[in-house]
Amino acid sequence: MERIKFEQAPGELLNFYTFVPANERWQPDMLPWVLEQLPRHVPLSLYGVAPTWAYAAVAAATGDQPLTQFDPRLPFGWIQPLPVQLSQEQHPDAPCALLMSRVATILRIKIPTHLEYFQPAPFPLPPVPRDRGLIIHGKMPYWLLTALARFYRDQHLPWLATYYPPINKAIVIYARRDVPYRPGDIIDMPRT
Repeated sequence: MERIKFEQAPGELLNFYTFVPANERWQPDMLPWVLEQLPRHVPLSLYGVAPTWAYAAVAAATGDQPLTQFDPRLPFGWIQPLPVQLSQEQHPDAPCALLMSRVATILRIKIPTHLEYFQPAPFPLPPVPRDRGLIIHGKMPYWLLTALARFYRDQHLPWLATYYPPINKAIVIYARRDVPYRPGDIIDMPRT
C-alpha cells in the first residue's frame, strides 16, 4: 500500500521516515542536516511522521518549489498547502490572535474542532510586524502549517519558529542571514 502512495506522489518524494531511525526521536539539531538534503528546483512531496517544526522548515526552505504532502485523513492523500491571504478578517472556524513582545510576535491559531481542507476562499492571515520574528502557535493540520510557513517567509520577517509543546519552547524553522538564529535553534517563549 505504501509503495502505491509513493508512486502517486506528484513530486520528488521526501520520506521523513528515512531521516530518523525507528528507535530514535527527532531532535531540533537535526534540522540543518535535513534541510541540506533537500532537492532543489523540483516539485517535492512530503510523506511520513515528523514534528511540526520539520514540516514547517522544509516548507519554508523550499522557496517557490511546488510542494505536496500526504494526509492520510483525506481520501485523495496528496495535497498542497492551503491557499492563504493577508486579511483583517478572521476565519470562523480558526480564530487568530497576535501576542506581541519586544523580540517576537506570537500568532496563536485556535481550531476548536475540525478544519476542512476545502475552503470557499483563501484562509485569512493577519498582518504581523516585520521588525521581529514570528512564532506560530497552535495545533493545526500540516497543510495549514506549511502554508503559514511559506506565507510568512515571503513577508520577509527576520525569523520564523513554531511552538513545540513537549519542551514548552519554540524551534526556529527559518532565519534570514542577518539574524543570530538558524533553523533548529531552540528559543524560549517570550513574555507578552
